Amino acid sequence: HLNIPEKMLVWTGELTPQEVCREMQNAAIFVLPSRWETYGVPLAEAMAVGIPSIETDTCGLRLTSECGLSIAADDDAALANAIEYMMDHHQV
Repeated sequence: HLNIPEKMLVWTGELTPQEVCREMQNAAIFVLPSRWETYGVPLAEAMAVGIPSIETDTCGLRLTSECGLSIAADDDAALANAIEYMMDHHQV
């Protein structure tokens, strides 16, 4: 429903740790739409390689405005708006 072009979104399936690192280094945006995230290790990894990120407010790690956007969990409209914002304001 978001009309995201296929080339912008890739589902990889299970990856080795080395493949995860390579994929994250090449990613344009990282999205962590979790309902029950205790800390947010994947978010910390995305921040470590400088990927603009979107996370839900359930994550123990908080993004600053320089790193990305924080949205309410289970708010599909906010998630869609955040993705659109990232597509408009970051090199995707």
